[in-house]
Amino acid sequence: MNAIKIKLVLYFLNVFLIFMLLASCAIEKKELAPLFIEATNFGKFEIPENYKTYTMFIATSHHYIEKITTKELYKFKKEFIRLGKSIGTENLAVWVNDPRSETLNVELGKTYCDRLDSWYGLYLDYSDGPFIIFLTHHPDIKPNENDFAATISFEHKTNDYIVEAMEYLEAQIRRGKVSKFKTTTVDFWLDLKSFATKNAKHLKDVIVIVVNAMT
Repeated sequence: MNAIKIKLVLYFLNVFLIFMLLASCAIEKKELAPLFIEATNFGKFEIPENYKTYTMFIATSHHYIEKITTKELYKFKKEFIRLGKSIGTENLAVWVNDPRSETLNVELGKTYCDRLDSWYGLYLDYSDGPFIIFLTHHPDIKPNENDFAATISFEHKTNDYIVEAMEYLEAQIRRGKVSKFKTTTVDFWLDLKSFATKNAKHLKDVIVIVVNAMT
């Protein structure tokens, strides 16, 4: 009889331990909003699996890292953290930082750009970064036939339109409606709006010249 009781106690103890392990994994998963890259003991970088989508903030140019101010980088980081917390526990946002410093990991960013070129034929010029990359698969695993990638470039956008682009992508991820075509269209449109904002005076002068020439 005592042996049966002992077996029952051990059984329920195992069940309890398994439950606590699963619960801790679920809690850990919910806390990744977003994930900040950390180096393992082997010097590699690991991103957890089993997420529906991965949204990555990457830098691809040392020149960009050298010229960006701490205030600007903090603003982007703050907005990306908001995005990571907003898109839910099934979608992971990854800030591809350099764990050895306070900035972004350019070499790792270039690696992910090269993979998009290899996997999708999607050429991203390093000088057009930083980028936000949206993936329907793990960034370290080759895509399946139905997977796709969508990107947003920051190079030609004003800071306000960068935030607008991030908020657009955030809404599409939350609603499960991310489209490569629509994201590319919005990316291009915000580049045009940024160009118009940066060159408003010159464009106004051109319009005046054209109008005067037509009258």
